[in-house]
Amino acid sequence: MKRVLLLLLVFASSTAVFGQTYDTEVDVGVRLKYNITSYSKFKQSDLPDGYDLKTFGYAVGGFLQMRVNHFYFQPELTYSYIQTTIAAPLENDPNYDHGEIELRFNSFQLPLLVGYRTSFDNVALRFGAGPVFTYLFDTNGVLDYTPGAQVDVPEDLLTDFNDFTLSARFGLGLDFGAFLFDVMYEKGFSRLNEEFTIFGGEDLGKESSWVFGVGFKLIRHHQ
Repeated sequence: MKRVLLLLLVFASSTAVFGQTYDTEVDVGVRLKYNITSYSKFKQSDLPDGYDLKTFGYAVGGFLQMRVNHFYFQPELTYSYIQTTIAAPLENDPNYDHGEIELRFNSFQLPLLVGYRTSFDNVALRFGAGPVFTYLFDTNGVLDYTPGAQVDVPEDLLTDFNDFTLSARFGLGLDFGAFLFDVMYEKGFSRLNEEFTIFGGEDLGKESSWVFGVGFKLIRHHQ
């Protein structure tokens, strides 16, 4: 009798484990993001009088969102463009009164986000985080002097920027039907460049960004 009861208990436990159902979903879509970027060693608040720093950026690409019950994994691949403009007075230059450098960073980004997702009818709230791998494939820019001269940034100033950087991104998102909305903060772990000798700067330091994103799910598979 004891053996029969033991066999029934094992069978019931196995049925509970293997009979468990999973709610899964796989979505594929497109992404558009706007970035507000800052640098750890080159901040507007720390610049001398007469200096100015402006930066903006955007990213466009695709994403894959795979969910099992409340947990999801979301890799993305995006093209990212960041433009940084630094202006400074040239008090010791007899030819020019003012100088401005515009740097343009073109890169591919691979965020790998994992997180928790909870649904309310057609709306889902997400909390996620993960690493972001960035490959900087092109850096260019122009130097604009006042009065009246504009030249390309010398190549020796551009070769100091690192090709690969690592950062972490975390934040929250909202899925509304096929649309995605995100607000995330990205913190860089790698130095953007080794030195930055123009206008008296040494280097830009590490990059940080607020990321505002929208997306649209082109393919949705729910099982």
